[in-house]
Amino acid sequence: MTYFNHNNSNKPSLKTVSERKYNELKTQFNDLISNARLNEQLFKRFSEFESRLMESNDLKSLLKTMTTDFSEYFDIPFLKLVLEQDIFSHWHLAPVDLAQFEHVLTYNLSEHPELLVNPNGRLYMGATPKKISRELHIPINTLSFAQLPLVRNNKLIGMVNLGSPDSERFRPDMGTDFLERLTMIASLCFENACNMEQVRQLSLVDGLTQVCNRRAFDDILIQETSSAMRHQRHLACLFIDIDHFKRINDHYGHQVGDEALKQLAAQVKPLLRRSDHMARYGGEEFAILLPETNLSGAQVIAERIREVIADQEFHLLDQTLRMTLSIGVACMNGACDGGTSIEVLAQLLVKDADEQVYIAKKSGRNRVSCRMI
Repeated sequence: MTYFNHNNSNKPSLKTVSERKYNELKTQFNDLISNARLNEQLFKRFSEFESRLMESNDLKSLLKTMTTDFSEYFDIPFLKLVLEQDIFSHWHLAPVDLAQFEHVLTYNLSEHPELLVNPNGRLYMGATPKKISRELHIPINTLSFAQLPLVRNNKLIGMVNLGSPDSERFRPDMGTDFLERLTMIASLCFENACNMEQVRQLSLVDGLTQVCNRRAFDDILIQETSSAMRHQRHLACLFIDIDHFKRINDHYGHQVGDEALKQLAAQVKPLLRRSDHMARYGGEEFAILLPETNLSGAQVIAERIREVIADQEFHLLDQTLRMTLSIGVACMNGACDGGTSIEVLAQLLVKDADEQVYIAKKSGRNRVSCRMI
């Protein structure tokens, strides 16, 4: 009779199995604790940055937070903020000089759908798309890329584009909860900043002629006078008055008079540079600031405005008529006496330009009168 001897020496004991299972569970538990701590740190960092976003109470500070601060806070080598061009196109007074922000670009996004990685507007993480790499001049060593679309009321208002030479930085399989929440808050902050800017615009733009109002002009006057003194440059001021404007109102009615003011502003604005400032100063009187313009240069511009208006017929509602202008020109030299305050110099510039209008009128109207202060 043969007996089979079952040798169990190679079979793990229950104790060994239990220890192995325990170690596996312990490792999983430690991983969970480590991930929880990491998520807690991430949540804290994202929460701190969200607070920064919400504390940005104007567009300039918000743009800085979304570019320079964002890049530094999260250590992101490449960042480009692309914004919808239409956001700024209807603002008569630019709230911020975008040229100061090297990481901000504006596009008409409806004409550049190729800039959006996901057509459905969802967040993207992965390899850098070639078409976007060329358009945004993304460095060639960027091995991972993320795009965070900014959407409000189902409309794309921009996108934050992030890049890193680390291929693991923005992987397609990574969780996006924190980034999606950050994107939502950034979109809301942009909407709020734009709404605040629209309110500011309404308070600084003349509702009839759509040029600056007196309040805006007074602020700009101080800024430009200060700049002229600081850089020792010329600053010229034009005052424009419609000749016999009261007759237009009395004979044709105030609606025709209002239309005359609107069309005058519309005709003059294209004759100015982007750096010039036109305002409705009061009634039928307009003021124009010409930075870095000497007296002879300002006189040339004033004569050109006078001639353009005098040489055409204006169709105002059901009336056709001609208008002429009396224009006063004053100019200050930024290298003049530095002992005079900015406010006093600004007031002198306006006062002299205004006085030159009356001289032009007394001299026969439809003419330009100049003075150097």
